[in-house]
Amino acid sequence: MLQILEQQDQKKFDALISAISNFGIARNKIQRTSHTIFDAASSIVFDDIPRLESLFSTIWSQLDFTQAEILAIKTKKYYPNLAHLIDGRPRKCITTCKESPPRQLSANGLRTLLGVCTEVWTQYLSAHPEDDKHGYDGQDVARLSQAVEKFKAKNKESRGQLEANIISSCYSLNDASKMLGLSCVECKILSDQNILVPITTIRTRPYYRTEDVLSIQTSFVPMRTLALRFGKSCIEMIAALNRCHAIKPIVNRFGYPFLIRAEDIPKLSLSINTIPKKSQSLKHHKKLHRCNTTGLRTCTLDKAAAILKTHRNTVIYYRDLGLIRCAEHDTRIFALDDIANFYKRFTTPRLLCKELNIPCNKLSEILETKKIYAISGKLVNGHSITVYDRSSLPRDLLSQLNPTLDTFGICLARNHIASLREAAKSLNIKYSEMRCLAKNEIRPARSSLYRSYLTVSHDEINSLRKVLTSLIPLSRILQRYEFTHRSFSRRFIAHGFIHPLKFNGEEFLTRTDVKKLKTFRKQYCTLQEASKMLGYSSVHMRKLIKDKKITMHEVHGHGYPLLNKEDVQAMLKQKVFYA
Repeated sequence: MLQILEQQDQKKFDALISAISNFGIARNKIQRTSHTIFDAASSIVFDDIPRLESLFSTIWSQLDFTQAEILAIKTKKYYPNLAHLIDGRPRKCITTCKESPPRQLSANGLRTLLGVCTEVWTQYLSAHPEDDKHGYDGQDVARLSQAVEKFKAKNKESRGQLEANIISSCYSLNDASKMLGLSCVECKILSDQNILVPITTIRTRPYYRTEDVLSIQTSFVPMRTLALRFGKSCIEMIAALNRCHAIKPIVNRFGYPFLIRAEDIPKLSLSINTIPKKSQSLKHHKKLHRCNTTGLRTCTLDKAAAILKTHRNTVIYYRDLGLIRCAEHDTRIFALDDIANFYKRFTTPRLLCKELNIPCNKLSEILETKKIYAISGKLVNGHSITVYDRSSLPRDLLSQLNPTLDTFGICLARNHIASLREAAKSLNIKYSEMRCLAKNEIRPARSSLYRSYLTVSHDEINSLRKVLTSLIPLSRILQRYEFTHRSFSRRFIAHGFIHPLKFNGEEFLTRTDVKKLKTFRKQYCTLQEASKMLGYSSVHMRKLIKDKKITMHEVHGHGYPLLNKEDVQAMLKQKVFYA
């Protein structure tokens, strides 16, 4: 022992403790271990076999039959190289131990001794009800150790045959994804929506019935396959789906459709035919708005481009749409009022995205679902010179698209985002804690468009940093209200009344939770607190509640029935008055 302590060898120290417990000594009773057992355990750790043989006979003679069988099983299980010490014991040593009264072993103790999990032990007892007893002796230990091993081997063999049959007759996740033309993630989405449910899971790998996979293959068609069939891009297919609200596709976690029902394909083909072709030229669809410019302030093409902060060709495009009036004698001279008030009447995707805090690549898709289309000719998919009429936009469009008014969309468009690991490093917290914060605090505050994103914006990190600096340690609250942590968690945390945050091993409360707790303590009290205030026993307080002389209240998220402090104060005044 001194050698282990001087060398500070943790491995040998742990091995010594395990060897002592192998002889049936609990860890909390090691200090009262006999020298014989301690020397035998030391011999096991330092591989001193001759000394162990001399000590083993002494230990063996002091054991009863049950203890001897337990030691034999443990030694053969954890120290196979010492099995000859057990096999070499004379048989008469066990028979002499039978003369002493046998020691009983509980079912749970026997299960732990044999190293069998609860499920296997329950299966064995259901198959062999004669072995279901309240106590087991040494003979049962020796017999059941062999019987359970045979049962486990038989179960393993039958389970292997069953798994082989399932693997040969079913599709794995990779096979199902190849058959359906989907990714593994998309197949898991089908499982989450109970469309394609696995029959079983073998070593964490799901397996699907062949009939289920074939029925999905005939009932659904992947989006990519349909795009190739119709000769359209995925963006055009999404635009067609946005126009046809009767079709309900299967979408991924980002909201993009990836699977269409076969019965909806005719509707989709009709919707595809209504989509105008993408073209940047208006050709014969020009709508020039010529006017008499006498008495009107005018400007040239270059000046109009400078005022609108855009290219000269874009101004010409706006003119061809009829959004800007031009002179009758020269189409490159414009009414200055139309140029100055252009962005008040109309808006571009870039400006609208800044106002709505959403990225440009999602704008047209979002607006088309709300039946808001661009007025710029045949453009349908957010070209840089697409124009929207502000009068066609709902007044509460901002609150509809982004009710939380978060800036994640703009930060995402500008690539001002960070991963959860980077955010945890900048905030000096653990990655697991950052994941909990993102799940409980950050994502619920976002617009529904961005709740699936796993990244966080710089604005969210800064706001989270302010929240972390304003947190109050739970220990201070416990000290203020004279609570133990156990009673506080039982009353307020376990039922979700408040939600503490844990950082670097310490719990904190937000200021809103502290205010909530403060108002709660002012308004309510428990039965024990009320009995102390009134000087009554808890039995008498329950009698008062039963007689409806005082009302009991239940608060959502609190684990105990409560009394209103105003009622208790009124009863206290009444008591003092009668006294």
